[in-house]
Parts: sequence; C-alpha cells; structure tokens
Amino acid sequence: MNNNQSITPESSSTPLTDLLLEIEQTLEEYLPELLQLVRLFSQSVTMKQTSFNK
Repeated sequence: MNNNQSITPESSSTPLTDLLLEIEQTLEEYLPELLQLVRLFSQSVTMKQTSFNK
C-alpha cells in the first residue's frame, strides 16, 4: 500500500476514483473500521430511501 500519493484534481476524475484513492492511502490497520463505516453508510442510505418511498 502506498501512503505517499497526494490527491490532486488531476489524479482523479470521478467520485469512485477519489474514493478508491482514499482507500488505498488508508493504513491497513484502519481498514476494518473503514469497512464498517461504509456498511453503516449504505444501511443509512437504504433506510432513508425506504422511508421516502412510504
């Protein structure tokens, strides 16, 4: 994992690319917590969409 990359506007052009770059720069020891945050976010968005559809 390379933690020395800098994020610049030229280095990424989409939100997905930006997200992947951030993940690549995350220390491996923090990946379980990051995964948990992503899952919680997904659940939150799903719950929000469900409540809007009622």
